[in-house]
Amino acid sequence: MKSNLKIIFFLIFFCKYILCQENLNEIFNTTYYKMSQLPVGSTIYYTRNMKCVSYNMTSSICLINGSLYKIVGNDYHILLTNITGYSDSFYYELNLYNDSDVDNYRHCIITHFLNKNHLIFKFYPININNNSIDNTDFYHYNESLNPLNKGINCHTKDNGYRFTCFYLNKEMKVIQMEINTMNNTINTNITFKTAKIQNSYNLNNNTFIMSSLYNNKFKLFSCYKCSENDYFNIYVKTNGNIDFENDNENHGGGYGGGNL
Repeated sequence: MKSNLKIIFFLIFFCKYILCQENLNEIFNTTYYKMSQLPVGSTIYYTRNMKCVSYNMTSSICLINGSLYKIVGNDYHILLTNITGYSDSFYYELNLYNDSDVDNYRHCIITHFLNKNHLIFKFYPININNNSIDNTDFYHYNESLNPLNKGINCHTKDNGYRFTCFYLNKEMKVIQMEINTMNNTINTNITFKTAKIQNSYNLNNNTFIMSSLYNNKFKLFSCYKCSENDYFNIYVKTNGNIDFENDNENHGGGYGGGNL
């Protein structure tokens, strides 16, 4: 795991909500053009809750302020669904993975903290042929989560159901979570690792941690029509790795469906 964690970014997001009544066609055309220059599976982040992930050379799934869209090429997009329980106060992470056994489906996971103890995984199987979509919510409760803020960064590995997330807690430690096969069971089992951050005085409640885990899935930050006051502060670890503690802590439980 550590050898694959190539670089750690500490990002302070100052981008505002800039979508407003902007033309969606222009946004999707911009995404198509940029995604065509990146490996399949890459993610483009525009604002807190506006981001897109590609699932083949010409197609992407986008999360735009509470709605999931599919875009194909530069001239087609469709609303797939609205996110249940959406709130502007949450930070939503967007991930896709492909299952080779079910070629016409792409699996979307939206992750967010509900509060300091609850983490939610919203699982959406998407039929890319007829655009049908389902939803199951998986909740993980743990009194030790204690995130500094609601920022979380996640990664998926195709065909292996490998799901890894990172966040920063209030002790200024990076928390790595390995989440086991959510799609095959209503239970979630999470393995935790922690790493201390040197010079943590540079971090504050607006700091967001972002990692690059897989070489073939880039994460690109591209502020859409930002003003001069909209920017990212990026801090990069010079050695390219982060040293997590060797001792793992397992937390089983969790459940799918229903409401908290």
